[in-house]
Amino acid sequence: MFTQFNKENKNRREQKTAPSVEETKPSTPEKRYDASIHQKKTTEKKPEVKKRGKGRPRKNKSTKMIRISDQAVDIINAYKQVANCESQDDAIIDIFRKYIESGAMSDSDEKVFRLLLELKKVDSLIYDKEELN
Repeated sequence: MFTQFNKENKNRREQKTAPSVEETKPSTPEKRYDASIHQKKTTEKKPEVKKRGKGRPRKNKSTKMIRISDQAVDIINAYKQVANCESQDDAIIDIFRKYIESGAMSDSDEKVFRLLLELKKVDSLIYDKEELN
């Protein structure tokens, strides 16, 4: 009734052979890297053109950029219009001039302030408006 199980031949399937893979040959580049091309480019650099700063400097003045808030700019511009100053520079210097002349700054603070201006090689903070023109 029962047939006996054959334990010896477990692998009855036929083993398939893998398809043959052809050998890949190394490729050769169309162009080879030439370092002399890049060396020529670096030796033949164009002269650097100086970049101009933002805006146009007024009457050959050297300028620097400072970051101030929009409200501060509005206050300076409002004072500039009221005081009939030509530029924001004139308005700020006018405010400093009036502050120092009013005596609100102590003598020791004023001395330190003038020493700092001398260190920065600022000729004079309180100069005449004719010198600006």
